[in-house]
Amino acid sequence: MNQNQFLIELKKRLKGMPQVECDHALEYYTEYFLDAGVDDTTDVIPMVGTPEEVAVRIWDECVDKQVMVQKESGGVKNTAKTLWLIILGIFAAPVAVPIAITVAILIFTLIFVFFVVLAAIAFSGIAIVVAGVMSIPGIFWAQGIGQVFVLIGMTLVSIALGVIIFGAVYELGEWVITKLAAAWQNRRRRKEGRAE
Repeated sequence: MNQNQFLIELKKRLKGMPQVECDHALEYYTEYFLDAGVDDTTDVIPMVGTPEEVAVRIWDECVDKQVMVQKESGGVKNTAKTLWLIILGIFAAPVAVPIAITVAILIFTLIFVFFVVLAAIAFSGIAIVVAGVMSIPGIFWAQGIGQVFVLIGMTLVSIALGVIIFGAVYELGEWVITKLAAAWQNRRRRKEGRAE
């Protein structure tokens, strides 16, 4: 495989990666081949490995960078980006394609279902808060001080319960993403340990 074929195949395997990371990787290998004096007839695989192997290394590095950003900054956007890069990195792994697709679909489905359930619980927390806020006007229609205190108590409990549910779901979601990212890093370290 000459350098042009290698770079074309590598670019295909980096599809979905942030453009800056992809461009940086392609520039690196283009310059590497230029510095090595490679011409269009030279087989570059003995020099750098197959495009599949190189793509896996690049994906691993990209995911590691995003994991660091997610650990330092947190937030929904960084957490979602980390999860997405992990899923895309699974597709870059040089495993038999049908097995990789099956496993990736299964993992994606499980993760998707988990986060849909979390979202449903989070929205129920928001709904409880809204119900508590909407019950405030009922306090003014109460027919006695006892009813006023009961309605105030129910309103405050609803708002507090909704906020607690939403906060707990958010923290659980971030914790799961962090654990998925750590599992990805451990997989990479084990693979590098076997390669040495």
